[in-house]
Amino acid sequence: MSEALQVPEGHSRSVWVFGLDLPESQFDVFQAAPKDTPDAASPLAKALGVTALDRRFVEVFETDTIEEFGLARYLCEANGMSQAQVAAARTTLDAHSKGTVLVFSRALSGPVTLTPQAPLTFLGKFDTEFARHSHTKLDSKAADGTLVTPAKKTEPPRIRWGWLAAGTAVVMAVLLAIIWASA
Repeated sequence: MSEALQVPEGHSRSVWVFGLDLPESQFDVFQAAPKDTPDAASPLAKALGVTALDRRFVEVFETDTIEEFGLARYLCEANGMSQAQVAAARTTLDAHSKGTVLVFSRALSGPVTLTPQAPLTFLGKFDTEFARHSHTKLDSKAADGTLVTPAKKTEPPRIRWGWLAAGTAVVMAVLLAIIWASA
C-alpha cells in the first residue's frame, strides 16, 4: 500500500497518476461498477480507497500505446500539466512501462483521502500550468488619445394611441354618414 494522498476541498485542474499492474484485457473490468449493484464502487475506486469515482474523468490505458509520444509529454501537451512538475518526475514516468491510470480532479468529489492499493502504484500528482500573460503598452499612433463617448440614442417616436383612436372614430363616422346618406 502506498502512502495516503490528501485531496482537499475545491481542488481543481490536477491529475493523480498511477501505475496499473494488470493485463490490458482486464482494464475494462477494473474500471466498471458491478452490473448487479451499479451503485457499488468499482474495483478501481476500491483500489484508490474511495467510495465514489466519476469514471468520465479517469483514463486507463497501456503505456505502450503512447510510447512514441511519452507519458511525460502526454501529461504536459495533451493535458496541460505543469512542465516543471512533470520534469521533476520524468525519470519515474519514462521508466514506467505497464498500465497507467490518470485520475483527474473532477473524478473526485469533496475532500477525500486516496489510499492506493495493489494493483495501483502512485507515480505522481501534477497540476495544470497557468499561463501568466504580461501586458505591454501598445506603441501605435492608433492607440493614442481617448475614446469618444457615443451620443445617446434618441427614442423612436411613440404612437399616440389617443389620436389614433380619435382619427379612427372620425373615419368611421364619415363612412357611416356616407352609407346612411346613400340609402
